[in-house]
Amino acid sequence: MTILGLLLTAFIAGTFALIGAVLGSRTDRKARHRAWLVEKRAEAFAEFLSRLDKYVKEAIDLDKWGNSEKRRRKLIDIYFPVHDQSTIVRLFLGEELRGGFSKVVKELYDIHSQGILKGREKYSTIAKRRRQIQRMFEDQLKSPEWLR
Repeated sequence: MTILGLLLTAFIAGTFALIGAVLGSRTDRKARHRAWLVEKRAEAFAEFLSRLDKYVKEAIDLDKWGNSEKRRRKLIDIYFPVHDQSTIVRLFLGEELRGGFSKVVKELYDIHSQGILKGREKYSTIAKRRRQIQRMFEDQLKSPEWLR
């Protein structure tokens, strides 16, 4: 084999090795970013559910205060962490779910602030809304369209 043939073989082998390294690095970086994004979504969703559960428990405890101004102010205070986290969660939801999610979160606040529902109906509605939110999160984590 001539020197030109050896150089050409080395050049082709080097080129393919370089292309393989670049593609491998890009694929690895993309896979790590996807894993990080799934982890961050799961963390945001878990934090929201934790804050929501705390809010519901505290809001139910406030029912004994009647319909006082003090109760309304306290209800707003305990709702703010849920509202703040919901704005973060919205960033991780698909566009088609954002409006529905915000509506359900607002309904959970309204259930307590307006005092229309009482007793079992109230608790049943709260549980139903929480399950609805949980399903939204599970669907987003199970088959995320954003990974494709």
